[in-house]
Amino acid sequence: MSFEQSKSTKSLGALIADTFYLLQSRISIHLAEEGIRISRAQYMVLKRVESNQFCSQNDLAKELQRNKSSLKRAVDSLVAKKLIIRKQSKADRRKSELILSPLGQEVLEKITPHLQDMSQLMEKDLSPADLSCTKNTLLNIQESLKKL
Repeated sequence: MSFEQSKSTKSLGALIADTFYLLQSRISIHLAEEGIRISRAQYMVLKRVESNQFCSQNDLAKELQRNKSSLKRAVDSLVAKKLIIRKQSKADRRKSELILSPLGQEVLEKITPHLQDMSQLMEKDLSPADLSCTKNTLLNIQESLKKL
């Protein structure tokens, strides 16, 4: 079986996973070349904290669909890098809230143009019709998976 034939017989799930890992790898390499050392998990936490200041780690774990221990590692790393601040909740002293630090905001502002560039590079060889169809298909797959 040739390489081209093996690509066409891959399952949709395998193709989506391969595409995800390839994109994630390219983004990490590109950001590292720019001196930005941040994992995908850390980036996702930063983005969620940015849009939802004063959120708790438990809420974040549910929203990002991550287990508490892996989320705690990402949060601990971001706190150590001074990108987010962990603050005791005024409403419930047993909980801590996560707040984006000024340095965290600066890092997000630095990352955003790189992600936009990568998105444009990824889409440049797709026709508008192919891009629209791909987006709709992926959204339909997401909706189907949410129902499981």
